[in-house]
Amino acid sequence: MTSGASDAEIIDRLFASALCRSPTETERTKLLAILAGSVAGISDPKAATAARRAAVEDLYWATLTGKEFLFNH
Repeated sequence: MTSGASDAEIIDRLFASALCRSPTETERTKLLAILAGSVAGISDPKAATAARRAAVEDLYWATLTGKEFLFNH
């Protein structure tokens, strides 16, 4: 994960590097909500950073094992 990157930037970079396209508006909206939810209610900054990192890693893993990546790349 790029330090200091916003959730939207992370999603855009993931789609560009893994799928060679931009996310649809529906994909972007859903993924932004998931990433925001990953830190909701966490007051400890270190715990929030760890939770966000885990969510981003899970997002990358899900994308790289998804049908679109496997069949197109």
